[in-house]
Amino acid sequence: MRNFIKIINNIYFSLNFYSIFLIITCIPDFLNLNSVIFVNIYWVTKVALALFVIYYNFSRQSNKKIIITIFYWIVIVYVINIFIDVFLEYEIEFNNLYNIHGERDLLGFILGIIIAISFKNYNQIYNRNSFNVFYVTLFIGLFIAYFTSKENFSLDTSTIRFDANSTINSIVYGQLGCALCIVSIYALINFSVDYKRKILFVACFFLGLLSIMKASSRSPLAVIVIVNLFYLFSNKGFVKSLVLLLVFFIAIVVFINPFMDFFSEVLDSNLATRTARVFSERETSGRDEIYSNTYKLIQENFLLGSYYIIKSGPGIGSYPHNYILEVFMTNGIVVGILFLIVIFYSLMTSYKIIKMSHPATWVILLYLQTLVYGMFSSSLYSAQDFWALLLFTISLSIYNLKIINKEDKYQQEMRVSIVT
Repeated sequence: MRNFIKIINNIYFSLNFYSIFLIITCIPDFLNLNSVIFVNIYWVTKVALALFVIYYNFSRQSNKKIIITIFYWIVIVYVINIFIDVFLEYEIEFNNLYNIHGERDLLGFILGIIIAISFKNYNQIYNRNSFNVFYVTLFIGLFIAYFTSKENFSLDTSTIRFDANSTINSIVYGQLGCALCIVSIYALINFSVDYKRKILFVACFFLGLLSIMKASSRSPLAVIVIVNLFYLFSNKGFVKSLVLLLVFFIAIVVFINPFMDFFSEVLDSNLATRTARVFSERETSGRDEIYSNTYKLIQENFLLGSYYIIKSGPGIGSYPHNYILEVFMTNGIVVGILFLIVIFYSLMTSYKIIKMSHPATWVILLYLQTLVYGMFSSSLYSAQDFWALLLFTISLSIYNLKIINKEDKYQQEMRVSIVT
Protein backbone atom coordinates (compact mmCIF):
# COMPACT_ATOMS: atom_id res chain seq x y z
CA MET A 1 0.00 0.00 0.00
CA ARG A 2 2.83 2.40 0.81
CA ASN A 3 4.42 1.88 -2.58
CA PHE A 4 1.07 2.48 -4.26
CA ILE A 5 0.57 5.73 -2.34
CA LYS A 6 4.11 6.81 -3.24
CA ILE A 7 3.43 6.21 -6.94
CA ILE A 8 0.19 8.19 -6.71
CA ASN A 9 2.03 11.05 -5.00
CA ASN A 10 4.48 11.23 -7.88
CA ILE A 11 2.11 10.94 -10.85
CA TYR A 12 -1.13 12.51 -9.59
CA PHE A 13 -0.40 16.06 -10.72
CA SER A 14 0.83 14.94 -14.14
CA LEU A 15 -2.19 12.69 -14.59
CA ASN A 16 -4.53 15.62 -14.09
CA PHE A 17 -2.64 18.34 -15.92
CA TYR A 18 -2.32 17.17 -19.49
CA SER A 19 1.29 16.00 -19.64
CA ILE A 20 0.37 12.30 -19.39
CA PHE A 21 -2.80 12.96 -21.38
CA LEU A 22 -0.68 14.44 -24.17
CA ILE A 23 1.33 11.21 -24.42
CA ILE A 24 -1.74 8.96 -24.20
CA THR A 25 -3.57 10.78 -26.98
CA CYS A 26 -0.62 10.25 -29.33
CA ILE A 27 -1.17 6.48 -29.22
CA PRO A 28 -4.47 6.25 -31.17
CA ASP A 29 -2.99 8.48 -33.88
CA PHE A 30 -0.02 6.15 -34.27
CA LEU A 31 -2.30 3.10 -34.40
CA ASN A 32 -5.02 4.77 -36.52
CA LEU A 33 -7.60 4.13 -33.80
CA ASN A 34 -10.48 6.19 -32.47
CA SER A 35 -9.25 8.27 -29.53
CA VAL A 36 -12.62 8.21 -27.71
CA ILE A 37 -11.87 4.90 -25.97
CA PHE A 38 -8.49 6.17 -24.76
CA VAL A 39 -9.99 9.45 -23.52
CA ASN A 40 -12.79 7.66 -21.66
CA ILE A 41 -10.36 5.24 -19.98
CA TYR A 42 -8.19 8.19 -19.01
CA TRP A 43 -11.13 10.03 -17.41
CA VAL A 44 -12.33 6.93 -15.57
CA THR A 45 -8.82 6.49 -14.17
CA LYS A 46 -8.62 10.14 -13.10
CA VAL A 47 -11.97 10.13 -11.33
CA ALA A 48 -11.30 6.75 -9.66
CA LEU A 49 -7.97 7.99 -8.29
CA ALA A 50 -9.59 11.25 -7.19
CA LEU A 51 -12.19 9.31 -5.18
CA PHE A 52 -9.41 7.18 -3.70
CA VAL A 53 -7.45 10.28 -2.66
CA ILE A 54 -10.55 11.86 -1.11
CA TYR A 55 -11.29 8.63 0.78
CA TYR A 56 -7.67 8.22 1.87
CA ASN A 57 -7.66 11.71 3.38
CA PHE A 58 -11.21 11.59 4.75
CA SER A 59 -10.08 11.00 8.32
CA ARG A 60 -8.33 14.36 8.45
CA GLN A 61 -10.01 17.31 10.15
CA SER A 62 -12.31 19.16 7.77
CA ASN A 63 -11.25 22.58 6.51
CA LYS A 64 -12.71 25.42 8.58
CA LYS A 65 -11.59 28.30 6.37
CA ILE A 66 -14.41 30.59 5.31
CA ILE A 67 -12.91 30.99 1.85
CA ILE A 68 -13.28 27.24 1.27
CA THR A 69 -16.96 27.46 2.22
CA ILE A 70 -17.42 30.31 -0.25
CA PHE A 71 -15.76 28.19 -2.93
CA TYR A 72 -18.19 25.34 -2.30
CA TRP A 73 -21.20 27.68 -2.42
CA ILE A 74 -20.04 29.02 -5.78
CA VAL A 75 -19.70 25.49 -7.12
CA ILE A 76 -23.11 24.40 -5.81
CA VAL A 77 -24.86 27.39 -7.38
CA TYR A 78 -22.95 26.78 -10.61
CA VAL A 79 -24.11 23.15 -10.76
CA ILE A 80 -27.71 24.18 -10.08
CA ASN A 81 -27.65 26.84 -12.79
CA ILE A 82 -26.15 24.54 -15.41
CA PHE A 83 -28.68 21.84 -14.44
CA ILE A 84 -31.55 24.32 -14.92
CA ASP A 85 -30.12 25.47 -18.25
CA VAL A 86 -29.62 21.93 -19.51
CA PHE A 87 -32.81 20.21 -18.33
CA LEU A 88 -35.41 22.91 -17.59
CA GLU A 89 -34.59 25.45 -20.30
CA TYR A 90 -33.64 22.92 -22.95
CA GLU A 91 -34.08 24.09 -26.55
CA ILE A 92 -33.43 21.24 -28.97
CA GLU A 93 -33.20 23.42 -32.08
CA PHE A 94 -30.72 25.80 -30.45
CA ASN A 95 -28.59 22.93 -29.13
CA ASN A 96 -28.54 21.11 -32.46
CA LEU A 97 -27.79 24.28 -34.41
CA TYR A 98 -24.76 25.18 -32.28
CA ASN A 99 -23.68 21.61 -31.43
CA ILE A 100 -24.23 22.04 -27.69
CA HIS A 101 -24.03 18.98 -25.43
CA GLY A 102 -25.43 20.23 -22.14
CA GLU A 103 -25.51 16.88 -20.34
CA ARG A 104 -21.85 16.29 -21.17
CA ASP A 105 -20.94 19.82 -20.02
CA LEU A 106 -22.72 19.29 -16.70
CA LEU A 107 -21.15 15.88 -16.14
CA GLY A 108 -17.70 17.22 -17.03
CA PHE A 109 -18.10 20.09 -14.58
CA ILE A 110 -19.16 17.77 -11.73
CA LEU A 111 -16.29 15.36 -12.39
CA GLY A 112 -13.89 18.30 -12.51
CA ILE A 113 -15.06 19.45 -9.08
CA ILE A 114 -14.55 15.93 -7.67
CA ILE A 115 -10.96 16.09 -8.92
CA ALA A 116 -10.61 19.58 -7.43
CA ILE A 117 -11.71 18.34 -4.00
CA SER A 118 -9.02 15.65 -4.14
CA PHE A 119 -6.41 18.40 -4.59
CA LYS A 120 -7.60 20.19 -1.46
CA ASN A 121 -6.70 17.18 0.60
CA TYR A 122 -3.48 16.31 -1.17
CA ASN A 123 -0.30 17.88 0.21
CA GLN A 124 2.15 15.83 -1.86
CA ILE A 125 1.45 17.18 -5.33
CA TYR A 126 4.24 19.75 -5.21
CA ASN A 127 7.09 17.46 -4.06
CA ARG A 128 10.23 17.26 -6.18
CA ASN A 129 9.38 13.84 -7.62
CA SER A 130 5.99 15.15 -8.71
CA PHE A 131 7.71 18.06 -10.44
CA ASN A 132 10.18 15.73 -12.17
CA VAL A 133 7.41 13.46 -13.48
CA PHE A 134 5.43 16.43 -14.75
CA TYR A 135 8.45 18.04 -16.37
CA VAL A 136 9.67 14.88 -18.08
CA THR A 137 6.25 13.73 -19.31
CA LEU A 138 5.41 17.21 -20.60
CA PHE A 139 8.74 17.35 -22.44
CA ILE A 140 8.21 13.89 -23.97
CA GLY A 141 4.64 14.72 -25.00
CA LEU A 142 5.59 18.02 -26.64
CA PHE A 143 8.62 16.46 -28.32
CA ILE A 144 6.40 13.80 -29.91
CA ALA A 145 3.75 16.38 -30.79
CA TYR A 146 6.29 18.55 -32.58
CA PHE A 147 6.79 15.82 -35.19
CA THR A 148 3.24 14.44 -35.29
CA SER A 149 1.15 17.62 -35.04
CA LYS A 150 -1.73 18.03 -37.48
CA GLU A 151 -2.68 21.20 -39.33
CA ASN A 152 -5.90 22.77 -38.06
CA PHE A 153 -8.23 24.30 -40.66
CA SER A 154 -11.25 24.94 -38.42
CA LEU A 155 -10.14 27.76 -36.09
CA ASP A 156 -8.73 30.21 -38.62
CA THR A 157 -8.63 29.45 -42.33
CA SER A 158 -6.41 32.47 -43.02
CA THR A 159 -3.49 31.30 -40.85
CA ILE A 160 -1.51 28.09 -40.44
CA ARG A 161 -2.14 26.45 -37.05
CA PHE A 162 -1.33 22.99 -35.76
CA ASP A 163 -3.06 20.70 -33.26
CA ALA A 164 -0.90 18.53 -31.01
CA ASN A 165 -2.85 15.51 -32.26
CA SER A 166 -6.39 14.56 -33.23
CA THR A 167 -7.58 15.08 -29.63
CA ILE A 168 -5.68 18.16 -28.40
CA ASN A 169 -6.41 21.27 -30.44
CA SER A 170 -4.04 24.14 -31.19
CA ILE A 171 -5.30 26.30 -28.30
CA VAL A 172 -4.52 23.65 -25.67
CA TYR A 173 -1.32 22.75 -27.55
CA GLY A 174 -0.14 26.33 -27.17
CA GLN A 175 -0.92 26.32 -23.44
CA LEU A 176 1.03 23.09 -22.96
CA GLY A 177 4.01 24.78 -24.56
CA CYS A 178 3.38 27.75 -22.29
CA ALA A 179 3.42 25.48 -19.21
CA LEU A 180 6.79 24.03 -20.22
CA CYS A 181 8.19 27.55 -20.68
CA ILE A 182 6.95 28.65 -17.24
CA VAL A 183 8.28 25.65 -15.29
CA SER A 184 11.56 25.78 -17.24
CA ILE A 185 12.12 29.39 -16.18
CA TYR A 186 11.26 28.42 -12.59
CA ALA A 187 13.69 25.48 -12.65
CA LEU A 188 16.43 27.58 -14.23
CA ILE A 189 16.16 30.19 -11.47
CA ASN A 190 15.56 28.00 -8.43
CA PHE A 191 17.29 24.66 -8.88
CA SER A 192 20.99 24.69 -7.93
CA VAL A 193 22.27 22.28 -10.54
CA ASP A 194 25.28 22.02 -12.83
CA TYR A 195 25.49 23.94 -16.08
CA LYS A 196 24.54 20.87 -18.13
CA ARG A 197 21.13 20.74 -16.52
CA LYS A 198 20.72 24.48 -16.89
CA ILE A 199 21.34 24.03 -20.61
CA LEU A 200 18.66 21.31 -20.55
CA PHE A 201 16.20 23.71 -18.90
CA VAL A 202 16.93 26.30 -21.59
CA ALA A 203 16.42 23.66 -24.30
CA CYS A 204 13.09 22.68 -22.75
CA PHE A 205 12.06 26.33 -22.67
CA PHE A 206 12.70 26.59 -26.40
CA LEU A 207 10.74 23.38 -27.04
CA GLY A 208 7.82 25.01 -25.25
CA LEU A 209 8.30 28.11 -27.38
CA LEU A 210 8.43 26.00 -30.55
CA SER A 211 5.15 24.37 -29.52
CA ILE A 212 3.55 27.79 -29.09
CA MET A 213 4.83 28.80 -32.51
CA LYS A 214 3.40 25.69 -34.18
CA ALA A 215 0.06 26.22 -32.47
CA SER A 216 0.14 29.89 -33.61
CA SER A 217 -1.81 30.78 -30.48
CA ARG A 218 -1.30 34.29 -29.13
CA SER A 219 -2.65 33.86 -25.61
CA PRO A 220 0.35 31.78 -24.38
CA LEU A 221 2.66 34.73 -25.09
CA ALA A 222 0.53 37.02 -22.92
CA VAL A 223 0.32 34.33 -20.22
CA ILE A 224 4.11 33.86 -20.09
CA VAL A 225 4.69 37.60 -19.73
CA ILE A 226 2.00 38.17 -17.07
CA VAL A 227 2.83 35.09 -14.96
CA ASN A 228 6.55 35.82 -14.95
CA LEU A 229 5.95 39.48 -14.11
CA PHE A 230 3.90 38.34 -11.10
CA TYR A 231 6.68 35.92 -10.15
CA LEU A 232 9.42 38.54 -10.46
CA PHE A 233 7.67 41.21 -8.41
CA SER A 234 6.66 38.66 -5.75
CA ASN A 235 10.01 36.91 -5.43
CA LYS A 236 12.67 39.42 -6.45
CA GLY A 237 11.21 42.69 -5.24
CA PHE A 238 10.38 45.89 -7.08
CA VAL A 239 13.88 47.22 -7.90
CA LYS A 240 15.36 43.93 -9.14
CA SER A 241 12.24 43.29 -11.17
CA LEU A 242 12.48 46.67 -12.87
CA VAL A 243 16.11 46.01 -13.81
CA LEU A 244 15.27 42.58 -15.22
CA LEU A 245 12.32 44.02 -17.12
CA LEU A 246 14.54 46.70 -18.62
CA VAL A 247 17.02 44.06 -19.82
CA PHE A 248 14.15 41.97 -21.18
CA PHE A 249 12.66 44.95 -23.00
CA ILE A 250 16.00 45.83 -24.62
CA ALA A 251 16.43 42.21 -25.73
CA ILE A 252 12.98 42.25 -27.32
CA VAL A 253 13.70 45.47 -29.20
CA VAL A 254 17.01 44.11 -30.51
CA PHE A 255 16.03 40.54 -31.38
CA ILE A 256 12.28 40.52 -32.01
CA ASN A 257 12.38 40.97 -35.81
CA PRO A 258 15.01 38.32 -36.65
CA PHE A 259 13.47 36.01 -34.07
CA MET A 260 9.98 36.26 -35.59
CA ASP A 261 11.37 36.03 -39.14
CA PHE A 262 13.12 32.80 -38.20
CA PHE A 263 9.97 31.20 -36.87
CA SER A 264 7.86 32.46 -39.76
CA GLU A 265 10.20 31.18 -42.46
CA VAL A 266 11.72 28.05 -40.92
CA LEU A 267 8.71 26.78 -38.96
CA ASP A 268 6.07 28.18 -41.29
CA SER A 269 4.39 29.74 -38.24
CA ASN A 270 1.93 32.61 -38.59
CA LEU A 271 2.20 33.63 -34.94
CA ALA A 272 4.29 36.69 -35.77
CA THR A 273 1.69 37.87 -38.26
CA ARG A 274 -1.21 37.20 -35.89
CA THR A 275 0.55 39.00 -33.04
CA ALA A 276 1.41 41.99 -35.23
CA ARG A 277 -2.24 42.32 -36.27
CA VAL A 278 -3.20 42.87 -32.63
CA PHE A 279 -1.25 46.14 -32.64
CA SER A 280 -1.61 47.25 -36.26
CA GLU A 281 -5.25 46.31 -36.85
CA ARG A 282 -6.49 45.78 -33.28
CA GLU A 283 -7.46 42.27 -34.35
CA THR A 284 -8.82 40.26 -31.40
CA SER A 285 -10.47 37.26 -33.11
CA GLY A 286 -13.82 38.81 -32.22
CA ARG A 287 -13.12 38.86 -28.48
CA ASP A 288 -14.09 42.53 -28.12
CA GLU A 289 -17.51 41.89 -29.67
CA ILE A 290 -18.05 38.81 -27.50
CA TYR A 291 -17.08 40.71 -24.34
CA SER A 292 -19.41 43.58 -25.21
CA ASN A 293 -22.29 41.21 -25.93
CA THR A 294 -21.69 39.26 -22.72
CA TYR A 295 -21.74 42.49 -20.73
CA LYS A 296 -25.15 43.31 -22.22
CA LEU A 297 -26.44 39.85 -21.28
CA ILE A 298 -25.20 40.40 -17.72
CA GLN A 299 -27.06 43.71 -17.52
CA GLU A 300 -30.26 42.09 -18.78
CA ASN A 301 -30.05 39.30 -16.16
CA PHE A 302 -28.21 41.13 -13.42
CA LEU A 303 -29.48 39.32 -10.34
CA LEU A 304 -29.71 35.61 -11.19
CA GLY A 305 -27.75 35.31 -14.41
CA SER A 306 -28.95 34.10 -17.79
CA TYR A 307 -27.40 30.95 -19.28
CA TYR A 308 -24.10 29.10 -19.02
CA ILE A 309 -23.31 29.84 -22.66
CA ILE A 310 -24.09 32.86 -24.84
CA LYS A 311 -27.71 32.60 -26.08
CA SER A 312 -27.76 35.53 -28.52
CA GLY A 313 -25.56 38.03 -30.32
CA PRO A 314 -21.83 37.74 -31.10
CA GLY A 315 -20.40 34.48 -29.76
CA ILE A 316 -23.80 32.74 -29.69
CA GLY A 317 -23.50 29.07 -28.78
CA SER A 318 -20.04 29.62 -27.28
CA TYR A 319 -18.61 30.87 -23.98
CA PRO A 320 -17.51 34.45 -23.14
CA HIS A 321 -13.77 33.63 -23.22
CA ASN A 322 -13.38 35.33 -19.84
CA TYR A 323 -13.90 33.69 -16.46
CA ILE A 324 -15.16 36.83 -14.73
CA LEU A 325 -17.70 37.69 -17.40
CA GLU A 326 -18.79 34.05 -17.55
CA VAL A 327 -19.45 33.68 -13.84
CA PHE A 328 -21.55 36.88 -13.79
CA MET A 329 -23.44 35.84 -16.94
CA THR A 330 -24.20 32.35 -15.62
CA ASN A 331 -24.85 33.01 -11.94
CA GLY A 332 -25.61 36.70 -11.41
CA ILE A 333 -24.17 39.45 -9.24
CA VAL A 334 -23.95 37.68 -5.86
CA VAL A 335 -21.99 34.64 -7.04
CA GLY A 336 -19.94 36.90 -9.30
CA ILE A 337 -18.79 39.01 -6.34
CA LEU A 338 -18.03 35.90 -4.27
CA PHE A 339 -15.97 34.55 -7.17
CA LEU A 340 -13.95 37.78 -7.28
CA ILE A 341 -13.32 37.49 -3.52
CA VAL A 342 -11.99 33.95 -3.94
CA ILE A 343 -9.77 35.00 -6.85
CA PHE A 344 -8.36 37.94 -4.88
CA TYR A 345 -7.64 35.65 -1.92
CA SER A 346 -5.89 33.16 -4.20
CA LEU A 347 -3.69 35.93 -5.63
CA MET A 348 -2.70 37.09 -2.15
CA THR A 349 -1.83 33.51 -1.19
CA SER A 350 0.10 33.08 -4.44
CA TYR A 351 2.10 36.22 -3.71
CA LYS A 352 3.07 34.98 -0.24
CA ILE A 353 4.02 31.49 -1.44
CA ILE A 354 6.19 32.87 -4.24
CA LYS A 355 7.78 35.49 -1.98
CA MET A 356 9.05 32.84 0.41
CA SER A 357 10.28 30.59 -2.44
CA HIS A 358 8.29 27.65 -1.14
CA PRO A 359 8.51 24.33 -3.07
CA ALA A 360 4.83 24.73 -4.01
CA THR A 361 5.73 27.77 -6.13
CA TRP A 362 5.81 25.83 -9.39
CA VAL A 363 2.24 24.65 -8.83
CA ILE A 364 1.19 28.21 -7.98
CA LEU A 365 2.73 29.45 -11.24
CA LEU A 366 0.68 26.89 -13.17
CA TYR A 367 -2.42 28.06 -11.29
CA LEU A 368 -1.66 31.61 -12.39
CA GLN A 369 -1.31 30.30 -15.93
CA THR A 370 -4.79 28.76 -15.85
CA LEU A 371 -6.21 31.97 -14.36
CA VAL A 372 -4.68 34.31 -16.94
CA TYR A 373 -5.45 31.88 -19.77
CA GLY A 374 -9.07 31.84 -18.64
CA MET A 375 -9.33 35.55 -19.31
CA PHE A 376 -8.69 34.91 -23.04
CA SER A 377 -9.47 31.42 -24.24
CA SER A 378 -11.26 29.10 -21.83
CA SER A 379 -14.61 28.39 -20.18
CA LEU A 380 -15.32 27.83 -16.50
CA TYR A 381 -17.63 24.86 -17.01
CA SER A 382 -14.82 22.92 -18.73
CA ALA A 383 -11.84 24.28 -16.75
CA GLN A 384 -11.06 21.27 -14.56
CA ASP A 385 -7.44 22.36 -14.16
CA PHE A 386 -8.44 25.85 -13.00
CA TRP A 387 -10.92 24.67 -10.34
CA ALA A 388 -8.45 22.11 -8.96
CA LEU A 389 -5.56 24.55 -8.69
CA LEU A 390 -7.80 27.30 -7.33
CA LEU A 391 -8.97 25.05 -4.49
CA PHE A 392 -5.42 23.88 -3.88
CA THR A 393 -4.18 27.47 -3.67
CA ILE A 394 -6.84 28.81 -1.31
CA SER A 395 -6.38 25.72 0.90
CA LEU A 396 -2.79 26.69 1.63
CA SER A 397 -2.28 28.27 5.05
CA ILE A 398 0.87 30.12 6.02
CA TYR A 399 1.92 30.05 9.64
CA ASN A 400 4.97 30.55 11.88
CA LEU A 401 5.80 33.78 10.09
CA LYS A 402 8.95 35.42 11.45
CA ILE A 403 10.74 38.65 10.59
CA ILE A 404 14.50 38.18 10.57
CA ASN A 405 15.83 41.57 9.43
CA LYS A 406 14.93 45.21 8.87
CA GLU A 407 13.92 44.57 5.27
CA ASP A 408 11.08 42.40 6.52
CA LYS A 409 12.19 39.41 4.48
CA TYR A 410 10.49 36.13 5.24
CA GLN A 411 12.53 33.43 6.90
CA GLN A 412 13.14 30.51 4.56
CA GLU A 413 11.86 28.09 7.18
CA MET A 414 8.35 29.52 6.92
CA ARG A 415 5.90 26.70 6.82
CA VAL A 416 3.00 26.12 4.54
CA SER A 417 0.36 23.52 5.14
CA ILE A 418 -2.77 22.38 3.41
CA VAL A 419 -5.59 22.75 5.90
CA THR A 420 -7.90 19.78 5.61
